[in-house]
Amino acid sequence: MSETESQLPTNKTSGYDTVYAVDFYHSITQIPGLLQDAFIYLGAYQQALQLRLGQPTQESPFVILDVCTGTGRVIRDLVAHLSQRGDALDATKFLGLDISQLMLDQAARLPLASPTADVAWIQGSALDLSGVPALCDGSLKVDLLIIAFSSISHFIEPGQGAQFLKEVARVLKPRTGRAYVSMRDITSTVQSDPATSGGEVQRQELPSSVLPGISYRQIRNQVQVSDNVVYVTSDVEVLNGDGNIVGTELATTAFRIWKENELQSVASNVGLNLLEIVEEGGESFYVFQLP
Repeated sequence: MSETESQLPTNKTSGYDTVYAVDFYHSITQIPGLLQDAFIYLGAYQQALQLRLGQPTQESPFVILDVCTGTGRVIRDLVAHLSQRGDALDATKFLGLDISQLMLDQAARLPLASPTADVAWIQGSALDLSGVPALCDGSLKVDLLIIAFSSISHFIEPGQGAQFLKEVARVLKPRTGRAYVSMRDITSTVQSDPATSGGEVQRQELPSSVLPGISYRQIRNQVQVSDNVVYVTSDVEVLNGDGNIVGTELATTAFRIWKENELQSVASNVGLNLLEIVEEGGESFYVFQLP
């Protein structure tokens, strides 16, 4: 390493709390074919809309809550598909909730297929859904709740998973509302770098989807498991348009490993009924209802 390179900034991050970390995350979500859950949530919307008693109106809208929304991928996909179909969105309220304000800032800057869609990006905790401003007085209940791409695995502390599901039960519309909880096999989803025969890992650059001239190169991905939690440490180089390194993001993220049938058991304890499990693309979508 040259003296100049050693003086470049290294940001230690959770993966969601610096501008480059957020942009790297967003750029990954834009890789064609990587995430294939849009049609699952579109079908969920159609089903919940049909089950709803009475047509939604601006005074009593159909409410979609996307928990751990990140940079808003799921909401943008839904708005795009519904707009393309010609659905009227004036009586649909989209709420994107995330703990990271930087994620939400990026979500707010990205264009929507329908500029008139009622979308709110809300900074807040998934463990306090009933504290969301639009929901806190109880006058609005959620018709469709989504927590995508196994984001429930981020709740690694004891009791956090149960607290989240308890909050789901508090905000979900009884009988007709649906909650879609995505689960993936974390140990197979995130893996350490496979070395080549020469002992080195080949690197590919990922262009930023948003920042002009910026690209990313992951130089290390180390996975460790301790006490049923997967810790992923990644080094990502940030490159400018000339291919020069302008900094490094050192991110450590953690994912809880859920035991078999544990999600169903915890959900049942807080009053949620499991209606079905949809298996698609290595992902399990648990569909819950509040009686």
